[in-house]
Amino acid sequence: MIGNWKWNLSIALASGLLTLVLSWPKNPALTTAIRSLAAFVILYAAVYAVRWLWGIALRTDNRMENGPAAGQNVDLTTPADDNDLLQEMIANPNGGEPGADEFVPLQPEKLVSRDKLNPEQMTRAVRRMSED
Repeated sequence: MIGNWKWNLSIALASGLLTLVLSWPKNPALTTAIRSLAAFVILYAAVYAVRWLWGIALRTDNRMENGPAAGQNVDLTTPADDNDLLQEMIANPNGGEPGADEFVPLQPEKLVSRDKLNPEQMTRAVRRMSED
């Protein structure tokens, strides 16, 4: 962690006093005190969090002595061109699957329409739908 607790205390005190000074003329004493205390606590925690994150970001790892750690280095080299696979794909575009070149369209079932429905059933259905 970068720095020490004195940074937290000084910044939190400054924010608490600033809140106290700016809030005193317009608010009752209890409201001003509560807001100043809240500003102090929030800024103390925020400065602590920032110091902790900076400490993590700027920390030098001892893991680098044992070799590159995962995520620490980026390998920008590209593998050598392998033309064997490309030539095989060009020579056999179907992938060697039997029957892959045969196209068979879908044959869905035909829809059946009901031209001659019982008028009584239709009337009951319409009445049920209108009730809902």
